[in-house]
Amino acid sequence: MKKIFLLFVILIGSLAFADDIEKYSKGFSVRFLHCLPTNQELTYSTSAGDVTLQRSLHGWKDHKCAYNEIITTGETTVSRSCNFSKDQVNEIVQAMKADPKGESVAEQVWERYRNLSDVCLTN
Repeated sequence: MKKIFLLFVILIGSLAFADDIEKYSKGFSVRFLHCLPTNQELTYSTSAGDVTLQRSLHGWKDHKCAYNEIITTGETTVSRSCNFSKDQVNEIVQAMKADPKGESVAEQVWERYRNLSDVCLTN
């Protein structure tokens, strides 16, 4: 749990140093809205070191959008598997469109769902 907390502190703190990174491209948002299989990888430098974020969508399974992400900073890696309902997908996509750099609105919506154990499981 301590490792996950540290990773989130680094990730959230890194947003101020990654102003030129668009975390949520229009292409990814459109594919996410329809839950079309896709992969996206972002790597950016922060004051704490490089952060790599790998996202993948696996399509609709049991009326839920199957999503995975792997966040790596240095030697720390956290993986997460989520299953989003259509309403949750719509809310997340609207937040990504409003905040493509993931500086506030989008990150708050994502964090809310990441912390719901019936939506996301973190390894």
